[in-house]
Amino acid sequence: MRRTLGRVSRAAIGLAGALLLARATCAPLLLPDARAESPPATAPLAPDDRARLEEAWQRWRSLPPEERARIRRNFERWQHLSPEEREAVRDRQEALRRLSPAERERLRENLRRWEGLSDAEREALRRTLRAWQALPPEERLRLREEWREFRDRSPAERRRLRETLRGTRERGRPGPRQNPPGQGAPGRRRPEEP
Repeated sequence: MRRTLGRVSRAAIGLAGALLLARATCAPLLLPDARAESPPATAPLAPDDRARLEEAWQRWRSLPPEERARIRRNFERWQHLSPEEREAVRDRQEALRRLSPAERERLRENLRRWEGLSDAEREALRRTLRAWQALPPEERLRLREEWREFRDRSPAERRRLRETLRGTRERGRPGPRQNPPGQGAPGRRRPEEP
């Protein structure tokens, strides 16, 4: 649904354009003959509005049937959302608009990876997320910091650490510690003793 909303909102120019585009996009859902070659008759429009409607209609007609079917399904889902759910979708759409192009591309790539996962893999990720959310905030903060430290290492060092961890897991023993027990990475303070 988000992809459709993004495409519709980018194509529209202002509120009038959005209304006209919505009308043109949704008209095939409402008209008995969705194969009509021209947009549905409406009340008289200003020439600029009429031109925008014609353009939107032509864009709709040029979409492949599968894309139009997907947009119709998304529209039907939108119609069944509560006002609160619609507002949440709008908020997410606005948050996406504020992202840089690189951030949006990273999200798209993550979505493509998610869509490529099996149901079992998706469920495993959901369990991991629930476990993450159940952690105390201090523990999440600590783990984020450890991840940043890992991420900032050289690729060779990260590979060596992964191989070490894999080898110790396969042997059923905990991995070797790089720091003495009770101490984190260099420069980190020792946790307070109770």
